[in-house]
Amino acid sequence: MFGALFIKEWKQKALTFFFGLGILVLFLLTHLALPGKKDLLEWLTYALLLLFFPFIALILGSSGFESEFRNGAWTYLFSRPVNRAVIWLAKYASLLSMLAALWLVFLAMWSVFPRFSELAGARVLLGFSIESGFPVWSLIQSVFLLTVSFSLAVLHEKPFNILFLSLITGLGLTVAVWLALNSRVGGNLALTAPGQAVATFLVSQILIALAFARASILTLMKSDFSQVLKKTLSFLQWAVPLVVLALAGTAAWAVLVPGPGERYLFSVGSSGGEPYYITERGVFKYSATKSRVQWLAKSKQINFFLGSVSGGKIAYTTLDIRSKADVAEELWVANSDGTGRKRVLGRGGPGERAARRDAHG
Repeated sequence: MFGALFIKEWKQKALTFFFGLGILVLFLLTHLALPGKKDLLEWLTYALLLLFFPFIALILGSSGFESEFRNGAWTYLFSRPVNRAVIWLAKYASLLSMLAALWLVFLAMWSVFPRFSELAGARVLLGFSIESGFPVWSLIQSVFLLTVSFSLAVLHEKPFNILFLSLITGLGLTVAVWLALNSRVGGNLALTAPGQAVATFLVSQILIALAFARASILTLMKSDFSQVLKKTLSFLQWAVPLVVLALAGTAAWAVLVPGPGERYLFSVGSSGGEPYYITERGVFKYSATKSRVQWLAKSKQINFFLGSVSGGKIAYTTLDIRSKADVAEELWVANSDGTGRKRVLGRGGPGERAARRDAHG
């Protein structure tokens, strides 16, 4: 049954697949015909990554259950001796394989023509720094949108409506996560630790996609398909808590898992034979007498500190970020045991106010 459904989806969606393949061939021909037009080819490459792959994924996913609605085949499908979850997985696997085949064609072009990697090189997109290399971020985004649209396809008979609902829902959640990573609530992660921000963003896409997939499978298995309202409410009943859980998992990832290249260790100095150092988590010292590490000052977000220790005091800098355009550096002083911590320079700090009074007589 799995194989039959898998092949059936390929036959029904073959036109969409070959349309996508034609776009990739057209892109390749343009690349070969205009080798000197680097700026034009670069924008065409990003159009392919930001528009083509996401939208072909939406088209494939939103049409996942079109034939069942159009032909009234739900009763026949559910009467077969196969688990409904297997039906969902077979149809999803077929559509995912089509998207994967298109990505493999792109990968082949990427491998054969080295200039492709230059076209998708380092660039800032949507507030994130995109590094050179294969565009994994676009691959994950297209799989995310395929999963969301296919998960919602069980709710309505018109693929066009599902496509727009998926576009609004998928991009809405994507923008929400992006805004959180760029906000004070999210620790301005996109500004202070762009590598970790990109990793967190991609993790959110995977977790949210899994939440939608689980809600869709539960709806297919347990809902009454004769009543649209009950089916929709059932989907929401499972989707809402699962998406909330996915967002909580994203937040946990951002807090607990440092991003690539951000496990740094910076030595501040030593006092009384005990070394002081800074990591992405704050200021620490190693106590030789107690044979343990003491956490002296915590960091709300990953900053690049400067610090020193002398005369039983430690001084270090941190950042107060309100927005990308409003970043102030602060100077903090504390006792060498971490007590008596206070800000002496920064936005509204006592040292800063004293300096203003001296400057104005």
